[in-house]
Amino acid sequence: MRRILLSCLALLALGTVTFAQTPSSTPVSDPTQPRLRVAVLRSPPFSWQDESGFWQGIAVALWAKIAQELHLSYDLALADAQDLVAGVAAERYAVGIGALSVTPDREELVDFTHPFFSTGLGMAVHRRGSVVEALHQMPWRAIALALGSLLGLTMLAGALVWLAERRVNPDQFGGPRHHGIGAGLWWAAVTLTTVGYGDKTPRSIVGRMVAVIWMLASLILTASFTATITSALTVNTLNSIVAGPADLPRLHVGAVAGTSSIKYLDERRISYRLYPDATQGLRAVARSEIDAFIADKPLLQFRLGQLGDLPVQVMPHTFGRQDYSFAIPNGSSLRPEINKVLLRLLESPGWQQLRRRYLGDD
Repeated sequence: MRRILLSCLALLALGTVTFAQTPSSTPVSDPTQPRLRVAVLRSPPFSWQDESGFWQGIAVALWAKIAQELHLSYDLALADAQDLVAGVAAERYAVGIGALSVTPDREELVDFTHPFFSTGLGMAVHRRGSVVEALHQMPWRAIALALGSLLGLTMLAGALVWLAERRVNPDQFGGPRHHGIGAGLWWAAVTLTTVGYGDKTPRSIVGRMVAVIWMLASLILTASFTATITSALTVNTLNSIVAGPADLPRLHVGAVAGTSSIKYLDERRISYRLYPDATQGLRAVARSEIDAFIADKPLLQFRLGQLGDLPVQVMPHTFGRQDYSFAIPNGSSLRPEINKVLLRLLESPGWQQLRRRYLGDD
């Protein structure tokens, strides 16, 4: 009875689909099958190489299981998105794998299997909130320019009232030159701020004319200063708050060339800066070189987790749906067989385990 139970458990274990780590090429001993050349798009966590050149990721493990069940031997070759699609279309590659989005343009060149993963574009932005960040975002240049202008005009008004009052009003504006000019500056400052202590008052006609002009000018200058600082703070606050993709037209945006992010941005006429990969884009956000970096959301989350404690966050929402599939040449006889195995694997416990391993999905 014990032997029968052990045998049943062994059969059950063999029947359960698992996704083990897969080497860079998986030979299958079938002399009738030629070795396939499979293009791989570097797109963690779906496909990437570690330091030893070992290929891993969700798409790599899924393809390895499909190839194992179909008794296919293959070699993996690194390719970017454009080379992958062009190579599959020209049949230089039998299959293209990775986080490859199905798009109308690509559909015209190659065929696709059933999707194995659906997601959307994500947006990485600078993480705000600390006191240091708030001070960093203050419009110091505008504040300094406004204060400098006020100080210069106050000095001019103080000097003019001193010139007009130094002889006719020596008690308040007389004495040594530095004392007289200092008194004029004090009078101009308290007049500008509408404090008006009354301890110093022009007596001459010229001095009072200067006082009237300075009082009227003070009202305008104070209002202008307040408006300048308020406007600068408001614009700065708006620029530092990103609510979603609707804010992209007013932001400095980054993306990776040849990806579906570019198509999304081009269709909406949003200007952007190109980066070689997501790592460089996320670091550009951390340096405030750009306001937002656009890429497929799971790629952003995975790469951000690898980079450590960057002051960057991925927005919670997605936009521009992306369906990942394997690319194959048009009319390939592999398509129906791959689809059969693929659909069965996606319903297996092993697929959920694979997602949890790389994405933390429940």
